[in-house]
Amino acid sequence: MKAITIRDEEARVKVAMANVPKPGVTGPEDVFIRVLCVGLDGTDREIIVENFARYPGGKSEMVIGHELLGIVAEAGAESGLSPGDLVTALVRRPCSEETCANCRNGRQDFCQTGNYTERGIARADGFICEYVVENAKYIVKVPNECMPYGVLVEPQSIVEKVWNQTMKIQQRMIWRPRTVLILGSVLWAFWRL
Repeated sequence: MKAITIRDEEARVKVAMANVPKPGVTGPEDVFIRVLCVGLDGTDREIIVENFARYPGGKSEMVIGHELLGIVAEAGAESGLSPGDLVTALVRRPCSEETCANCRNGRQDFCQTGNYTERGIARADGFICEYVVENAKYIVKVPNECMPYGVLVEPQSIVEKVWNQTMKIQQRMIWRPRTVLILGSVLWAFWRL
């Protein structure tokens, strides 16, 4: 199948259209997804321009793209999904360190070791290809009416985490600030409280 890949060539990144093996469902929780669109952002620019990627398992090539919107083409018996479902996938997978309490408790976005896996960024192929297979626990069903902006679920999840942390910090204060500045990898905004 066709995919957009990056290859590390003499400390420079080469972007190319490549033919890669088509994945298949191997387990009861696997979901075979036809990719509709993939969002590109500053992270993808860093991967290409600044050679930021961490390639999977000793390889020097990786499929890029970490913001996915797709349609389930085939679903494993225990996936809880059905063909035709509109879905997106979480980017980050937990590390394997037993000492990382966050990863052991499904909070891999707060990994303490830095040894996590991220599709299209670190240690795993991304989504700019025709099809992907993903474990159902990393899939989020998207309502059909959200199709025009469903690919934005991943960047929105970052904003949500920032907001949740801001609220937790604010609840600990005995005074109430009137203004807060939130800076992040996706969004630069002034919020008025």
